[in-house]
Amino acid sequence: MTNHAESFGSALKVDGADSGAREEQLDFEHFIAELSVQFINLRDDEVNAAIRNGLGRMSEPIGLDRSLLSRLDPDGLVLDPLTWTADGIAAADGAAPRRDRFPQTIERLLQGEVVRFSRLDEIDSETDRAAYETAGTKSAVIVPLSVGGEIAGAVEFAAV
Repeated sequence: MTNHAESFGSALKVDGADSGAREEQLDFEHFIAELSVQFINLRDDEVNAAIRNGLGRMSEPIGLDRSLLSRLDPDGLVLDPLTWTADGIAAADGAAPRRDRFPQTIERLLQGEVVRFSRLDEIDSETDRAAYETAGTKSAVIVPLSVGGEIAGAVEFAAV
């Protein structure tokens, strides 16, 4: 399995001579720290709203329309999806991946692979492609999340 944190970190490495890039990295680190702080001392009934807010804070500045965080069990069942959608975007009914509608996507996530496509015609599986089209998704990046070395969920960022 690819170490996604290491890949992400490599993408953020900055040449020491580039002060603009260094400033961008510091801005990003500040953003992550701010985002993390919002989860401290939350009551149980505030967690879902804080997650949705966090998804929006990550998605909105880069022009994304929808983001989704969900748990994923070892059989590929998607549990407890939390979705954020941009203003003016219809609710994401059916956008949460289900194994029957997104078999290739779920299988790749369970194998620890990042799923990404810029256009629907980049999706090999006809079943997955049709499901993304039905959900209104035009492009997406879906990152598996692991806990203790096991895939436990995924976060999706999409344009509709």
